Amino acid sequence: MSDKKDKKSKKPDTGLEIIKASYGVTPNFVDVTEPVKDMMKGGELDFTVSAQGLGILSPAPGVVNTLQIQFKTNGGRVQNLTVDDNQPVLLSAPPLDDDPPVFNPAYEFLLVLFYFVLAICITYFGMSGFRLGKEGFGSDIIAYLLAILAGGSFIAFGTSGAATGIMALLFSSPALIAVIPITVFLYSLYNPAGIDFSYALKQTTDAAAAIVKPVAETVVAVATPVVKAGVPAL
Repeated sequence: MSDKKDKKSKKPDTGLEIIKASYGVTPNFVDVTEPVKDMMKGGELDFTVSAQGLGILSPAPGVVNTLQIQFKTNGGRVQNLTVDDNQPVLLSAPPLDDDPPVFNPAYEFLLVLFYFVLAICITYFGMSGFRLGKEGFGSDIIAYLLAILAGGSFIAFGTSGAATGIMALLFSSPALIAVIPITVFLYSLYNPAGIDFSYALKQTTDAAAAIVKPVAETVVAVATPVVKAGVPAL
């Protein structure tokens, strides 16, 4: 059982493996496996074939000798390479893919939350920019430009910074949220009376009323029985 587990858990061999190397001409070949292995640098072979480069005397002086290499890459099948004198040898092993990432439920949840919050920001600030341009500036062109500026800022952030995760959203959101106020402030310096904020005032008043009224009714409903219970009968 343990042998089977070891075979399953054992990672495949990686890199370039020289099995055998021979140099010369038929039938005079010399074993040059060790010299070839010694020329490996960083798991690669990059040299020009010659007897001098291999550190041996030529097995067949005056004729073109041949280097024959048997090798494997990343534990694969045995391959053969034949290279003549004065020709380059270029061998390397392609990198193996890393182990597949382990599924992390917490990370996946944060990623979904990240895009959910991002979608809310794009919708809210895009619509806010549009209303500011439409009702505050009174211009459809400015409305679309502000919507694109506000929503587009979050879209660009989402596409370029998603890898940094939810923390990036928390730290970067204030800068992105400030796009519209800064735009309004700069325009107000140029034309103080150029923006009509009455729509925003009405919206704020309505929102406050919608919040205050239920709270007040709840307080009255809770306090009335208490007050009545505390009043002595005449």
